[in-house]
Amino acid sequence: MISNTEMYLQTNFVDKSFQAALLPVNLLQYTSFLSKYTIRNNFIYPKGYIYCILSFFFVCSVIYAHYAHSRIDGMGLTVKTTISFSLIFNFVFHCFDCVLLFFSNIYSSKYAIKLVVRVQKITNNFRSISKNYFKNWEKENWIYVAGIYFLYFLVAFMFMFLFPDEVSLSVSRFAYAFVLLYYDVNIICAFRYVKLCEDCLGWWISNVRFYLKQLKTYENVIDKMQNKYYLKRLLDSYLDVLDSFDMVKTIFQLPVRTSFHLIFY
Repeated sequence: MISNTEMYLQTNFVDKSFQAALLPVNLLQYTSFLSKYTIRNNFIYPKGYIYCILSFFFVCSVIYAHYAHSRIDGMGLTVKTTISFSLIFNFVFHCFDCVLLFFSNIYSSKYAIKLVVRVQKITNNFRSISKNYFKNWEKENWIYVAGIYFLYFLVAFMFMFLFPDEVSLSVSRFAYAFVLLYYDVNIICAFRYVKLCEDCLGWWISNVRFYLKQLKTYENVIDKMQNKYYLKRLLDSYLDVLDSFDMVKTIFQLPVRTSFHLIFY
């Protein structure tokens, strides 16, 4: 009889090629303490309590950064003006969204693990004719991650040059630009996971076309039955692809909405 641990390991295996493709996205999440899982020895696990505690302290530091930035921007305001009220509103709104992202990240951890396992299961069905299927997605991930960091470096330098001040204040403005990255991580990850699901759908369509052509060439009844069985597996994989899209929505819908609200407010 298979134990629960053995069953978990069998269903939560992630191969090396998929791990390499996930690495850029995982690094982006790690640097913002928004990682939803960890992969050790080719198996995926949820984050532990220690990581959640560290994430909470990081959230506290982000809130303090917003407070310090509001104090810096409020220097010289001797009377309560519209600007001072807007600074208070901006501080409260950012803090609320920061805490919301923290709890949303904990809640969506189990769905993120299911998504990775589901995609691994889907691609295992396509291994016979899909070689290096993660390579393009991996390259695009590195481009997106490098691009977002480069963009924030430009924004940080703009803060320093547009608001020349003392060295300590300039450094604070430079660092604060990267605090704002905390709210954009989920947007980038959502785009990349949606693209992964689209790739899975494309691989599924290619495999169905390939095996439909093969079915016409088979003369042996046994070969036809085996091919029909494989097509049934592909139909099951189609349901897995649809479930993957739903999981991406469940994981990132709230964080992405929160980030877009910050843009408009």
